[in-house]
Amino acid sequence: MVKLARAGDVLVAGGVEGTAAAFLPKSKGYLGVTAAHIFRLARTDALRIGGLDCKVSRLRREFDLAYFPIPLAEATELNSPEYGEAAILSRWGTRRCRISDLGWSICIVVLEPKDLPISGESGAPIVQEGCVVAMLSSINLNTCKGTAISADLIRME
Repeated sequence: MVKLARAGDVLVAGGVEGTAAAFLPKSKGYLGVTAAHIFRLARTDALRIGGLDCKVSRLRREFDLAYFPIPLAEATELNSPEYGEAAILSRWGTRRCRISDLGWSICIVVLEPKDLPISGESGAPIVQEGCVVAMLSSINLNTCKGTAISADLIRME
């Protein structure tokens, strides 16, 4: 059964799970966004999300971004990240975090040590005030900090 894909939904590439960060409207359908390293690990450019089979149309490995066309999705509202409280969304629920550093393309998030993201949450959207402001790219378990790709860069690509 096909369902409307949304930011935070699980996707599977090969045997590797990830999370969709956003869906951007385009002329015929939507352009999904997730972490590019998922496809390097899976060794494929094919994925399945919401009952649909898709293929990556563009990989930007230097930014850890992968884009894939999809016919059905809920458009994601993007906004620039700001310092302060935020949330990471995935099928495992909402994880609180705080954006502590901002750059033109990335931001650093401080994660709660007792509630760190797990495998499969790569690409998860980071939300402030109902808008996706970044995509989770990696975490450092020793410092409880994560690197996130800014929605400004996602929108530019």
